[in-house]
Amino acid sequence: MKIHVLGSRCVGKTTLLRLLTGECFHEIYEPTLKDIYYDTEIANIRYEVWDSSNKQFTDFTKADLVILMFDVTQPSSFQYARNTYLQIKDQVPVLFMGNKRDLATRQVYQPWLQALPEQALPITYLGWSLKYDFDPVYLRYKIVEALDRW
Repeated sequence: MKIHVLGSRCVGKTTLLRLLTGECFHEIYEPTLKDIYYDTEIANIRYEVWDSSNKQFTDFTKADLVILMFDVTQPSSFQYARNTYLQIKDQVPVLFMGNKRDLATRQVYQPWLQALPEQALPITYLGWSLKYDFDPVYLRYKIVEALDRW
């Protein structure tokens, strides 16, 4: 399964991929400077994942799924995910992933799903804090849900 993880800067794309490969959560932010390829197997499913530093990445023809990540405390990161979704929704299944729920007192953008156009629904959404809630089995469940909706 080939998955592209997209989102604006500092939303947790690289953290997600590091957690998938068994690394621990890193407190210090290090920007992704180039595209990174991860190939890992979790719960008997092989994931080939691209972490793209290029916000204009557009080759979705080789992806089985796109994860659009956004930071629930940053409206601009959701806007980026929303705009990207509107461009690719007919090309590939999408899983929206809101990150940083642990910063609940700073949540400045809700409700996310209602900000999508009516024709965009139903979509698959996963909201969590990668710092505290990461669960690869639940992620797999949501990926399967997104593929089924497609």
